[in-house]
Amino acid sequence: MTDKTYLGKPCKHGHDGTRYKSNSICVECHKKYAHVCKNWIEKNKERHLSNSQEWYKNHKEQKRQKQKDWNKANPDKLRVHYQNRKSRVGNQRINEKDIKFIFSLQKGCCAICRTTLDSYEIDHIKPLSLGGKHEKDNIQILCRSCNRVKHAKDPIIFMQSRGYLL
Repeated sequence: MTDKTYLGKPCKHGHDGTRYKSNSICVECHKKYAHVCKNWIEKNKERHLSNSQEWYKNHKEQKRQKQKDWNKANPDKLRVHYQNRKSRVGNQRINEKDIKFIFSLQKGCCAICRTTLDSYEIDHIKPLSLGGKHEKDNIQILCRSCNRVKHAKDPIIFMQSRGYLL
């Protein structure tokens, strides 16, 4: 899937008709404008910072509401975002695609209690605090209660305490 489309007629500056789908802006014009903006920002850092702070002060509630709406509309992306932030140990990142793949491998069930999940939490099999890595091979999906009980325990000791022979 691409975020660009071809409209067939050139823009007012004569570029071909390739536009961004989200806002119908000409791709070539946008590249040039982005370069100009970047140069201005580099030359006027303090002014840019004060303008940004002023804008935020005047639009704080709108910005917060827009963020709340996005969070509500994208719970999976938000969950991955928080997990990546929490795990800034190395260069590894997980994404929504990885989580969906793990969810399908687990057949939509909690990895510990095997209940069907309508909401879930992302868990590191070997906790980061015990030297686990933040990569998709160390991720499992748990229900809220299992994730709270497991917390940062060693996976083998935890599962043995639940009656499993590992």
